[in-house]
Amino acid sequence: MGDTKRSYRAGPWLACLVLVAWAVSRTLPTADVVFSRPDRPVLLGVDPLFHARHARISADNFPHVLRRDPASHYPSVEFADAAGLYNVAIAAAAIAGSGGRPDPAFVETVAAWSPVAISTVSLAGMMLLTALLAGHRAALLAGLLALAYPGAVGTRSLLGYADQHVAEFTLLVWAAVAAVAAARRAQTAPALVLARRGLGYGLPLAVLLYTWLGAPLYVALFGAAAAGAFVVALADQDHARAWAKGLATIFLAFGAWQVLVRTFWPELAVEFLPGVAGHVLAATFAAPVLLVGTVHAFRRLPPRGPRRTLLAALAGVSCVAASAWLVFGTEQGASYWSWATAARGADVAEQQAAGLRDLWVLYGPVYPLAVLGFLACARSPERVSVTFVALFAGALTGTWLSAHDFEYAGPLLVFALAGPGLARFIRAVESPVSRFFALDRVKRTVLALAVTAAVVSPAFLPGSGVRPPWPGPVDVRDGTALDAAWYDAMTWLRDHSPVPTVSPFADPPVRDSLGYAPGTYGVMSPWDAGNAVSLVAERLPVASRYPTPADALWLGERNESASLRLLCPGCGRNEGTVYAAVDADRSGPGLITKLGLTGRPPRTVAFETGTPFGTLYRFDSTLVGSMAYRLYFEDGSGLEHYRLVRESAAAWYSALAFDRSLRTLEFASRPMPAESPVAWTEVPVRDPIVAQGSRVLFDHFVSPAVKVFRVVRGALLVGTASPGALVEARVSMRSGSTGRTVTWDRRTAADASGGYRLRIPYPSRADSSWTDLHPVEPVVLHVSSGGEPYRIVVHVSERDVANGTTVRVPDVPPADSDLRPSPK
Repeated sequence: MGDTKRSYRAGPWLACLVLVAWAVSRTLPTADVVFSRPDRPVLLGVDPLFHARHARISADNFPHVLRRDPASHYPSVEFADAAGLYNVAIAAAAIAGSGGRPDPAFVETVAAWSPVAISTVSLAGMMLLTALLAGHRAALLAGLLALAYPGAVGTRSLLGYADQHVAEFTLLVWAAVAAVAAARRAQTAPALVLARRGLGYGLPLAVLLYTWLGAPLYVALFGAAAAGAFVVALADQDHARAWAKGLATIFLAFGAWQVLVRTFWPELAVEFLPGVAGHVLAATFAAPVLLVGTVHAFRRLPPRGPRRTLLAALAGVSCVAASAWLVFGTEQGASYWSWATAARGADVAEQQAAGLRDLWVLYGPVYPLAVLGFLACARSPERVSVTFVALFAGALTGTWLSAHDFEYAGPLLVFALAGPGLARFIRAVESPVSRFFALDRVKRTVLALAVTAAVVSPAFLPGSGVRPPWPGPVDVRDGTALDAAWYDAMTWLRDHSPVPTVSPFADPPVRDSLGYAPGTYGVMSPWDAGNAVSLVAERLPVASRYPTPADALWLGERNESASLRLLCPGCGRNEGTVYAAVDADRSGPGLITKLGLTGRPPRTVAFETGTPFGTLYRFDSTLVGSMAYRLYFEDGSGLEHYRLVRESAAAWYSALAFDRSLRTLEFASRPMPAESPVAWTEVPVRDPIVAQGSRVLFDHFVSPAVKVFRVVRGALLVGTASPGALVEARVSMRSGSTGRTVTWDRRTAADASGGYRLRIPYPSRADSSWTDLHPVEPVVLHVSSGGEPYRIVVHVSERDVANGTTVRVPDVPPADSDLRPSPK
C-alpha cells in the first residue's frame, strides 16, 4: 500500500524492533516474580503448573506421551487430554538446551520462557500476514497496535504464564498465513510444485489438532471461513482456481499429517483425540474434491446465470456442513460447541461469557480499525484473502463472546486487518492537512507518528477504560494464583510427608484403576492449588485441573465427620487422603464463590445496630461454620482429626467489608507486605470498626497465608468426673516457621454417670520429622463442676495420636478432697 523501495528495505529492521519490544514488554513485568526463588521459577496462574509437570514427564520419557494421568483427581486415573504437543515441545527444548536429560528446574524454566518465545513467533506471523494483505507499512502499524492493545493475548504471553493457549493462537495465525500463501503460490506454481510444499502449508492446523481439545471447533471455523472466501473467489475464475488449489493443498496435507501421526506416533492421536480421526479424515479429504469439483463445474457453465449462483451457494453450504460435521460428530467438538452456546455445566463453571464492552476494555479502537481495514482492502487484489481473514477473525471473536476459552486466537487476526485500517486512517488525515500545508516526506512521517500516537494513547491514559498494555505489580500479584507461600508450603510437604507408592510423575498402565498399593494417599486442597500439590509437593492431589463441586463440598462442609468422608469419596480400602491445605483467599473471598457451586451460598445476618454506621452484617454459619473457615481462621481448634503441621511465614490480612451504599458484604483480603513484619502475638487483630469510604471494615484478622493439616485418628482421652462437669482439653503449640503460639481446645461435658470422652489430634511431644508445630507443654485438661477448675496433665504420644489409642485420664478427686487445689 504505497510502500517505497526504501521503506521496503527498512521494513524488516523495523519489524525486528517491534518484535524485540514485544519480547521485552512480555518479560519485564513479571521477571521479578517468576525468578524470585533461587531454586526454581514461580509460574503464574494455575494451568502452567499442570503443563510444567507434564513437560517434566515428557522430558523423562521422550518422546513417550503420558496416556493416563494419576494426578488429575485422585483416586481416579483420567485421560491426560490436556497435555499435548505444547508440553512435548517444552520437553524437547529442555532436552536440547541441557544437552541430555534436563533437571526439573530447567524444564520449568523453559516452560516459563515459552510464552514469550511462542508469542513473539505469533506476532511475527501476524505481521507477515498483514504484509501479504496490505504491505510492510500496514504490518508495522499492526505490530504497534498489538504492543499497545495486547488484551488477553498479552496476559497469556507473559513470562511465566506457560499455557497451551499461547500455542493455540500461534498456530491459528500461521494457519491463516499458510492459507493466504498457498493461494498466492497456486496462482503461478504447477500442482506438483505446490504439492511438494503442501506438508508445510498444512502443518499449523495439524499441530493444533494435537495440542488442544478445542482444535476441532477451530478447524471447523477455519473451514467455514475458507468456504466463505472461496465463494467470493468464484466471482473471478483465476482467484477461484488459485484458492481451490491452495485450500485443497492445505486440507490434503492436513489429512496426510493425521495419517503420518497415526502411523508413526499413534499414542499421540489415541491420547488426545479418541473418536475424532474418522470424522476429521472424511471431512478433510472431502473438502478438496468439493473445491476442485466446483471450480471445474464453473468453467463449464455460462459466465452469468442462476446455475452459477446456485452452485456457489451449494459449495459454500457444503463446506460449512462439513465443518459442522467435524464439530457435532465428535465428542470434543460437541462439548466445546456447548461451551460456545453457553450450555455450560458445573464442571466448567469458571467459563465466563464476554460482552461487547470487553472489546473496548481489551482492544480499544482495534476492532473499529479492523472494520476500516477490511473496507479499505475490499477492492484490492488481495480481496479474497482479506475476506478469509475477516471471516475467520469474526468467527473466532463471536465464539469468544460466548466462551472465554476461545478468546486468545481471534485478536491477532483482527490486528492483521487493523494495521491496514490505521494506514487508511492516516491517509484520511493527511488529505485535509495537505490542503493547507505542503507535506514532504519528513512532515508526512511526523504526521503519521502523531496520528499513530493518538490512536494508541488510550492504552496509556488513566480513565480511558482500556487495559494497560502490560500489568503493574498489583496485577502481577493478583495474577499469581499460587504465590511463594504455596511454593514454600508444598516444598515443606514434599520434604516432610511420607513418600507415596505412586508419584504424580508416574506413567500408570492404561486401565481404569491403578490398584493402589498400601501407602498411597492424596492431598486435599482447592482445585487450583492441586496443581501445586502435584508439581511442587510431588504428591497426588484429590482436586486439580478444573473446578468441580467435590472440593467445594469439602471446603463448605460444617460437620467434621462428613468432611472426612468428602476428603476422598471414591477411595477404596488402600486409598485415602492424609493431608489437607487451605489458604487465606480460598477460605475467605474464594470460599464464597465455591459455596455457590454447592447450592448453599452464604447469607448475611445483622449483628450490630448501635454503631455510627448503622446496622452491620456478618456471614452466617454456612461460611463461618464451614471446614475451610474453621481450619484457616480458627487453626482447626475444636476439630478431632485435623492436625496443623505447617504454616507459611508469609501473612495475609483479612477483614469483613460492608458496603453501605450497595448493601453488600464481602471479604477484604490481601497479602501483607514482606517489609512489614507481623507481630504474631497480636493477631487476630480485633481493632475497632473502621470506615473506608463507603465501606466499613471490621473483624480484622492477620494469619499465615497457607496452612497444612494432617488427618489423624486422634488419641481418645477417657476419664471420670462429677456428672455434668465441664471438661476442656487444651494444647498450646509453637510454630517453627512463624514463631506464633497456636492453641487447640475442645470441650465436652461428663455424662450422668460422670464419664467423659475427648479425642485430640495432638501429642504431648511432637515428632520433628513431619510437623513444624511443637507443644509448649503436655496436654492439659481443665475439669470444672461449679468450683475452681481442676488441672490434669496428660501425656499423649505420637503413636497414640496415629493409632487412635485410648488414653486413660486420672479421675478427678471429689470437691472436698485434699487433692483439690484451694481457691485463690
